[in-house]
Amino acid sequence: WSPYYRGQLIRGRLSIGAGPGVHGFSAIYRETLPTGQLQLGGPVTPAKRSLYLHLREVGGEAQFFLCLFPHTQPVSVLGGYMCGTAIIGPEAQPSITRILLVRLRDAPAAEQWGGYLPPGTSIAADLASLGIV
Repeated sequence: WSPYYRGQLIRGRLSIGAGPGVHGFSAIYRETLPTGQLQLGGPVTPAKRSLYLHLREVGGEAQFFLCLFPHTQPVSVLGGYMCGTAIIGPEAQPSITRILLVRLRDAPAAEQWGGYLPPGTSIAADLASLGIV
């Protein structure tokens, strides 16, 4: 997303649960950025072949739209696209990125996990720190 961190992997946390609205689901997305914690929330719209999330920053102006690929049971990985504007940059630029979501159950370390993955860090080792082997 950020031109300052081009090419680096960013790790965020997404939780989907019961909520208000037509479809009864809502989502919260969190990223730990160098500038602090970013949190967005909003409705989840399930469709026959996709899952849509329109998320707005709590107390701010940022908005992200996620379009996730069809999921199958049991869901453990979802992929798709996330678009919005760059959060850290000299100016607001439209951005789009691929997103991969891995399901975690009862991972206490996930609360402190996130942010840009340091260069040279193993993705497998990073996921193993959350109990995914």
